[in-house]
Amino acid sequence: MSRLRDRNGVRRLANALGRRDTGLYLATWDNPRPGQEIAHIDFISTLNRVNPFLVAVTASRDADSLSDESLSPIDLASQAVYFAGRSVGDEKLAGHAVALMKRAIQRAPKNAVVWRMQAEAYRILGKLDEASRSIEQSLGLDADSGEVLKTREKIQIAQRKLADARLSRIEARKKTLSGLLTARDKTLTANQLDLTSHYNVALSEDLYKLPKREPETNDGLHGLAAGPTELHGVVFDVRGFVALHGKKTQLLASRAQIVEKVTGIAVGRTAQTIHFLHGAAYSDQLAYGTVVGRYRVHYADGSEQVVKIRYGEHLLNWFLPQNRRVSEARLAFSITSQRDADRELGCYLMSWKNPKRDVKVTHIDFETSGSDAAPFLLGVTLGTAETSKVSSQ
Repeated sequence: MSRLRDRNGVRRLANALGRRDTGLYLATWDNPRPGQEIAHIDFISTLNRVNPFLVAVTASRDADSLSDESLSPIDLASQAVYFAGRSVGDEKLAGHAVALMKRAIQRAPKNAVVWRMQAEAYRILGKLDEASRSIEQSLGLDADSGEVLKTREKIQIAQRKLADARLSRIEARKKTLSGLLTARDKTLTANQLDLTSHYNVALSEDLYKLPKREPETNDGLHGLAAGPTELHGVVFDVRGFVALHGKKTQLLASRAQIVEKVTGIAVGRTAQTIHFLHGAAYSDQLAYGTVVGRYRVHYADGSEQVVKIRYGEHLLNWFLPQNRRVSEARLAFSITSQRDADRELGCYLMSWKNPKRDVKVTHIDFETSGSDAAPFLLGVTLGTAETSKVSSQ
């Protein structure tokens, strides 16, 4: 009796009551007697401790998919990738994957997605020259696709072109992030600083995302609307994160391009007060008063002021504790996590009194301190009047 070749295509269904996932598995069996008609199928339990159940059965013939006009070119290309992944040691399946790819390209020669999937199928088959040519065709059709660049990175890794692969990964992340960011609202003024060029995580993404499937540390401010946001009377431009490293995140394989400092946040104006909307991850074990980051404010006269961000004074961990008060800032908002119904997430509004309010601020740098905490910035707004809670360093 032939065995099931593989199980893939896991479909996970969110369970609103907790972290548990439920799933359906796709099992594919290669019929060793394809020339004979299948009369019927029996589904039999082994009476073991598990209780199997069947949702659906689909029978297919290789020739059918090549001639089936109801299948779109992307469907054909998807099947090509699927059969390529199952073709180890099976020349017939590998040949079928190639035939599917050719049919898909024949029907959609100007479709970047089809070319990208063909490149992925060729990569799986070990045909790296064909994969490289296909991915360049895809890039020529859609130069702004992060997915295309991700596939090129995988091909370059297989070719041992590691320096090129790193460049592709960085460029892929930039393209993907650009597509996720909401455009800046035209009603905002120069007082709401534009952080677009400094964002490294979109508001719709998990902050400090890890490759593992939804560990407890993966979460994000998905419930926060992107755009102008008024908090305690201060309007911020909230569309993404400027996320920095802490000691703990430097050891993690984050999806985003996390850095240790961001320089040159453009200002070009005078200000009486500078409002920072910020938070920190991995900081719940820190002692109060620990410096987790700094804002370095640069002036037109060449001088600078260093604004220290202290845990327990200017912010707390973004997985909010029971006691959320800090001495020199205000809790800006709290929202319920979409990962854990018992978790609330939040950030703090820190207002800093500018000691040189008549001198133009040219730019601001945002730096990590090297503690365990990973600080992040959501928005910066210049104030022309002092706020009721002002922090001064």
